[in-house]
Amino acid sequence: MCVLDPPVVALATIPLAPLSDLAAYAACVAIVIGFTLLATFGVLRSLGVAGVPRLFGLLGTAASAPWNAAVVLGHLSALLLVSPSLALQAWSRSRPVLAGVGLSLLMAKPNWGLFILVLLMLGRWWRVVTGFLAGGAVLALSSLILGPGLWADWARTMVGYQSYVFDRIEPWKQATLFASLQSVLRRPASDSFVQAVWIAACVPLVGGTVLVWWRHRLRNDLFPRLVGMALLAALVANPYAFFYDAVLLVPIGVIAWTRRDLYH
Repeated sequence: MCVLDPPVVALATIPLAPLSDLAAYAACVAIVIGFTLLATFGVLRSLGVAGVPRLFGLLGTAASAPWNAAVVLGHLSALLLVSPSLALQAWSRSRPVLAGVGLSLLMAKPNWGLFILVLLMLGRWWRVVTGFLAGGAVLALSSLILGPGLWADWARTMVGYQSYVFDRIEPWKQATLFASLQSVLRRPASDSFVQAVWIAACVPLVGGTVLVWWRHRLRNDLFPRLVGMALLAALVANPYAFFYDAVLLVPIGVIAWTRRDLYH
């Protein structure tokens, strides 16, 4: 059995089981289109963007390469856009606990979700942390109905998957700094020099993100910007993310564009 995502993801695919392959694919495409556009709309609304700028934001999503790749593949990773959307809408309504619940959906990819949790704790957003832990606990517990053995299968698969990523998946199919360095340096992922350069580049990137979260802790007006920076660091600094995972750049771009007055 090959398990490439944590068991909580399997829950989202159960309703597709009775469908034919074509019908399941069509359903996934429709879900990706509908929910990701709604998610972008939610981000724009939480930032107070309306009229023509809101339309441009939605068109930006529809024009993005990772979003179109997710649509063509019917890949449900694009639904991760729902996480920052729910979080920012809850934040705009002064509901920090619900904002944490929204961000907890990123635990569908634990290497991203845990990084966000650490930043929330460093920034002392304790009510957001409470919501994150509660949402993460519900996701984890709900997956137990599929059998606790799935978690062990997932852990074993991910350990073995690392060598597969390093040796077989071309850098152009990935959306990380690590993959970019492989292309620029023209060396394989297993090369120690590439790994050393990647670590050297990630230390200031992650360190800078942590510092900004610490310096601006509990700054409600900067919460969207902090979330955008966290998502960018999580995507870029991870050793592996497929090209459709870059759909997380959509809310980052929307936040940077609509809150550009905060960037100096």
